[in-house]
Amino acid sequence: MDSTLLVVDDRPDNVFAIVHLLRESLPQCVVLTADCAEKGLSLAAECSVDGVIVDVHMPGINGVEMCAMLKADAATAHLPVMLVTSHDASAELKAQGLLAGADDFITRPIDNAELVARTKVLLRTKRVEDELRDLNAHLEQLVEGRAEALREGERKYRELVQSANSIIMRRDTDGRLTFINQYALEFFGYTEEEIIGRNVVGTIVPPTDSLGQDLGAMIRSIGEQPELYAANQNENMRRNGERVWIAWTNRAIRDEQGRTVEILSVGNDITERKRAEEALRESEERFRMTFEQAPIGAALLDPDGRFLRVNAELCRITGYSPAELVSRSVLDITDPEHRSRTEGLMADLLAGRVDHGRTEERYVRSDGEAVWGRASMGMLRDAMGRPGSLMLMIEDISGTVRAVEALRRSEEQLRALAARLQEAREEERKLMARRFHDDLAHSFAALKMDLAWVTRRLESSAQEWPDDVAERVRAMMNMLDEGVRFARDAATELRPGVLDDFGLAAAIEWLTDRFSSRSGIPCRLNCVRSDFGLSPEQATAIFRICQELLTNVWQHAEAGETQVTLEARDGGLLLEVSDNGKGISQDEISAPASLGILGVRERALLLGGTVEISGVPGRGTTIGVHVPLPRDT
Repeated sequence: MDSTLLVVDDRPDNVFAIVHLLRESLPQCVVLTADCAEKGLSLAAECSVDGVIVDVHMPGINGVEMCAMLKADAATAHLPVMLVTSHDASAELKAQGLLAGADDFITRPIDNAELVARTKVLLRTKRVEDELRDLNAHLEQLVEGRAEALREGERKYRELVQSANSIIMRRDTDGRLTFINQYALEFFGYTEEEIIGRNVVGTIVPPTDSLGQDLGAMIRSIGEQPELYAANQNENMRRNGERVWIAWTNRAIRDEQGRTVEILSVGNDITERKRAEEALRESEERFRMTFEQAPIGAALLDPDGRFLRVNAELCRITGYSPAELVSRSVLDITDPEHRSRTEGLMADLLAGRVDHGRTEERYVRSDGEAVWGRASMGMLRDAMGRPGSLMLMIEDISGTVRAVEALRRSEEQLRALAARLQEAREEERKLMARRFHDDLAHSFAALKMDLAWVTRRLESSAQEWPDDVAERVRAMMNMLDEGVRFARDAATELRPGVLDDFGLAAAIEWLTDRFSSRSGIPCRLNCVRSDFGLSPEQATAIFRICQELLTNVWQHAEAGETQVTLEARDGGLLLEVSDNGKGISQDEISAPASLGILGVRERALLLGGTVEISGVPGRGTTIGVHVPLPRDT
């Protein structure tokens, strides 16, 4: 059956939130609205309304006064009224509302589940009271001369009450039960004979609740001032001792003199709701403890990024007090160069494009010092999925960043030192090669010339050489030839002259030819350009890299042939060495003992280049070194 509710509140946002919730949770319910008491009174009188939800704090006629006016008007006196109060509403204000006839209260901030549950109780009570009132009116019309009809009406009344899915009972002002319906008997676990005439205290109401409140005194107070307990919640108990929570609406039944003789109570089981509320409270307490004691900075932000709540660790990281932070936004403490990333993440969260995000940001402490944080941000949504607060977690990684920066500087220094050592080694090699070629080889050649001169002089004389002397001279000539070849080979190994005289391309061609002749492994060179605009140091490094890669092929690849490519590609110089050998494995690539590959990587890194290594078992290995070329080449 459709019901009609009237919501009266001067604040449109409050009206919108309540109407949206009621229409979503109670789709069969029609909701009317009014922005002031005058309009609300008019709608209540003109429309068929089943319940009224009124904000207490309204300009002009407030909620309590409107409630009193509704109850004073015979046309609207039967309407149940729920007053909405602020969280700091005084007991005096609540007492005024009850005296004005209010049926229920709800306190802001409003819990959605509680509002829906209370509204359902309000409507259910209204329906029961309407049915009771209709039956009473019907009985009053038939009372004269229609005793049988009266008995039939009473039977229907009892059937209605007995079949209701709510607890319905009547008790005298001392608390003794005079009537209880079947649903209540089954709910509490009694028979009618066992419970009628007994006091509710000690049967369905424990003497004290779990918090020690005297419920016996509350029952006596309801009998004395029922209007103060028009709506209340308290612990009850079943026959087996189980504690349950019941939401009650209480009405005084008066005699002809207006004295209260009985209390009519209608109750609904809200145990599950209470348990959910307690679970929520415990969850919130656990969250609070986790939040406050978290070893990393934590904060709740509003959708604009302003701090709503912060923990002690975040205060330590930023150097601000809680009061100072809640007057700022997260962007206020973020380094200006990093704000765009935080703004972008917040926009994505609010738009629902992502549920959470992580970033590393530089923040500015209250003393102006920079501090690095690893930030994680997520959106907290309400039960309807609507955006609520932003959860921000910040881990202080300043020490890590400083250590990484120090490591980076150290690596740069080590690479600079390695580069200088390479230069010094090449200079030493060049010097030694020159000494071998210019000094030692020339000395051997001069000795050979002198020995040849001596030989010619001796041969021109009439004296005949002894055989052993002639043999010894020939041996000396051969040794001098070997010495010259050794000096030249040593000079070439230390620093091939072709690299200095003709450039990198010619040196690589000489190297591949020498590799083929010495190893017996055919080596094909692909190079169509002779000048790459490299400095002598760069050319030397590329040559040494190629030399190391060919040495690896000879010693480890078990290859039948190899190929060297030297070409300009993608704005840089590509040196690629490939073979058809056994293929290098990933373990061999990363093995600490692979010093040759490590040396290649370090030389390439010093040139600002990269190294790519790929191997297929049984099909060979390809190693590519790419280094940037000067822009004017």
